[in-house]
Amino acid sequence: MQRLLQIRVLALNLMLAVVIAACQSPTNSPKAPSETSSTSNDSCQTIAHASGEAEICGQPRRIVALGPYVLEPLVALAIQPIGFADHTAFGQDIYDNPSQQIPYIGDRITNQLENVGTAFTPSIEAIAKAQPDLIVVTEYNAQQYEALSQIAPTILLAYSNAEESLELIARAVDRPKAAKQLIADTKQQVTTARETFSDFVSAYPKALLLFSRSQELSLSQNSQELCNAVVRELGFQLVSFPESDNTDSKDTVVPISSEQLSNLNDADLLLRQSNRGDIIGV
Repeated sequence: MQRLLQIRVLALNLMLAVVIAACQSPTNSPKAPSETSSTSNDSCQTIAHASGEAEICGQPRRIVALGPYVLEPLVALAIQPIGFADHTAFGQDIYDNPSQQIPYIGDRITNQLENVGTAFTPSIEAIAKAQPDLIVVTEYNAQQYEALSQIAPTILLAYSNAEESLELIARAVDRPKAAKQLIADTKQQVTTARETFSDFVSAYPKALLLFSRSQELSLSQNSQELCNAVVRELGFQLVSFPESDNTDSKDTVVPISSEQLSNLNDADLLLRQSNRGDIIGV
């Protein structure tokens, strides 16, 4: 993998900035287009989602978001939730300084958030205490869905489909026009980035995308994973273990050791994403 050291640093840094931003899309718009609410306090609507249906009456004002993946589209739609569960427990009762406590997106939070546990193991008690009128979760919360639905209407999102998830949330909070505009803007950003870095991608077409948590390294082989999808949309070919090309293991995140990296030496470019969301080029 000696060729990795020959990559032009300036071009790589520019490309990484695009990847980091796109992995968080569609939250890059600082302010979602304003809409006049068409949902009165007395009207109700039924939202079909991955685990069934949720009846939402009026305009949700107290929303709990389980995970950054849920928080991002809410903030993109100019919705400020009142409760949040991150992927990691930080031992605080409240997010009173979100710009420092929630990497990348916390500076867009304007109010304190109740800490309701972790995204995968939320505190049912803390969520109930927050008195939400809408709870938004992902498929990783399927086991808690029934309990959460007893507290407030709950929408379960498919993690791999960011566009559909944004549209579902937008329907629930009555901001469909804002969602359409955000989706259009994001697609244009990706198109522009692909054109801008076409020469760079041609020179270094094969990318190895690793994920790190503490000292562990993992290789995501799921082509639908959000950051994987962005790298592919920019034109890169993602490198995976040769033996996994025709197996179901593409739908998994595979732990790897530094010794195993030699099995992935076809890569022209190495990207490492930490558990805080940043991406580092090598």
